[in-house]
Amino acid sequence: MVQSCKCSQCGGNIAFDDSDFYTLRHDYFKWYGPTVTCPHCAKPTEVFIKRPIHPIFNIKPVTWLLIAIPIAMIVLLMASPDQFENLIMSIFKLALLAAVIALYFLPTIIGSKKRNVSAIFIINLFLGWTLVGWVLTLAWSTTDDK
Repeated sequence: MVQSCKCSQCGGNIAFDDSDFYTLRHDYFKWYGPTVTCPHCAKPTEVFIKRPIHPIFNIKPVTWLLIAIPIAMIVLLMASPDQFENLIMSIFKLALLAAVIALYFLPTIIGSKKRNVSAIFIINLFLGWTLVGWVLTLAWSTTDDK
């Protein structure tokens, strides 16, 4: 099937056959393939295909709020004053735990688009508790792949 994408240099359309398309790298929105020469500006550019989005992620954020707010209100209304206080503390503790885990895995999150993200994750997981291991993986995740 013939696909098209825009040149990163001049913005012109590049048509290519996706039957021999292979993914070299990807991000959350696109699959990037080989580098080709743009027929408009004659400069090398990387072709890409828009990554298909799972239908559940295609729901607008407003819809998620319309689902979450009534559920949260029902939970809060069902709680007695003592349970409400415990519920608020539990939510606070979970949010704090999530923030600490996100901070611990910050090097992995930053390096998630790198070629060797699995190695960064493993070192971050086992040596991140030491300051040296955490700083090393943070430095590694911010360097260029080349």
